[in-house]
Amino acid sequence: MGLPLGPLLAEIFMGKLSKFQLSGQIHKVKHYGHYVDDIFAIAANETDVDVLLNAVNEARTSIKFTLEVEKEGSLPFLDALLSRKPEPLLQLYSACDSLMHLLRAHE
Repeated sequence: MGLPLGPLLAEIFMGKLSKFQLSGQIHKVKHYGHYVDDIFAIAANETDVDVLLNAVNEARTSIKFTLEVEKEGSLPFLDALLSRKPEPLLQLYSACDSLMHLLRAHE
């Protein structure tokens, strides 16, 4: 079992990393977000993703980040599978196999 303060410390670290060391690379991608120690980014091309990954790994050499690339319109993130659809609706399949429409989350 991990340290109870682990998620909080990871969030503080990632917040400072994003704000101070990655701000130049973050502005080059279409979307950037993080949750605890996971980063989710949408970029126009692979070069932007590679630059961001290198910047993250160079910022703190004791921590190694890896990269998962979208395959066949889907990308695993946390315990969910994000899928790209032709319509402007994002569908999220979670570990419990239920479908959630993100645009209707607060109805």
